[in-house]
Amino acid sequence: MEGKQEIGKDASQPNQKNIESSGLRIFISGCNSLLGYNLIEELRNDHIEDEGKSNLFVGTLDSNDSTNPPPSNVKRVVSFHKLTKFTKVLLDCDVIIYNIQTAEPDEIRYVTAKFRESNPERDKTLILISSVLTWGQTQPNSSAFTDKDFPMRIPLVSKFEWKLIENDVITACRISNGTDHASLHAHKRSYVLCAGLIYGCGEECEEAFQRFFARAWNGGTRDEDQLFCVGEGNNVIPTIHIKDLTIMLCKLIAKKPDSQEYPYILAVDKAGAGQTQLAIVESIAKKLGIANIKKIKRYDIPDIETREWTE
Repeated sequence: MEGKQEIGKDASQPNQKNIESSGLRIFISGCNSLLGYNLIEELRNDHIEDEGKSNLFVGTLDSNDSTNPPPSNVKRVVSFHKLTKFTKVLLDCDVIIYNIQTAEPDEIRYVTAKFRESNPERDKTLILISSVLTWGQTQPNSSAFTDKDFPMRIPLVSKFEWKLIENDVITACRISNGTDHASLHAHKRSYVLCAGLIYGCGEECEEAFQRFFARAWNGGTRDEDQLFCVGEGNNVIPTIHIKDLTIMLCKLIAKKPDSQEYPYILAVDKAGAGQTQLAIVESIAKKLGIANIKKIKRYDIPDIETREWTE
């Protein structure tokens, strides 16, 4: 895994590979989070000389950490607690991106409802970045899950609300016509991008990994710092590098696939032997010089957050 990124600073040059479109107005929730910084860096196109073609960024602060400053190229930060201004800024945007892990559920429901009610004359896109924890209790298939399997997902009990929010977003651009079938609004698209556990640019991306790094950094000598593996550790952990996730988001914005055909997209690394629970823990232990990994039973796990990603 890569070294920790200093997220309070912008890169000196914009990414030349980004969307070169005509001035999208993009709303990003938790714009001061690590994912927010990386997403803005991937989407920025301020190297274009014509100012009217540069993407413009607005958004909210991470509900878990409002002290970290937003990127300098975010033009306006709004708060859900100032609803009138928040709603106006939101509905003026062409693209709305919400991270289920950095926004309150009530805020996402409100945003989804406003998007559903809107009747835009130009293209408008709503994207929810969700988590594979909404699949936490799904029984394995004989083959790997695909995007089309999303109706069968069963979340962890603690993430059931996240699944309901996903369902709201999936149907947010549909228009009821009084029959069992609904049509799609010509100018609206909504997607759920279901991300694996995020790594890269510093272990702060995913709290589950951060705790393992902290234990390893402390030397693993004390019982409370010892690295552990639940059972034999052969279960596959869906993961994704933060850069790959931001690239997928950019492609989704640029290509705008049919949201009736592709309402739910899994954003995970290609499954392989290196993604098992044991392989991940062993990799952390090896890099930081920890010799022993303790194998424990499922319900002896020290805390619930770590339990979730081992189920």
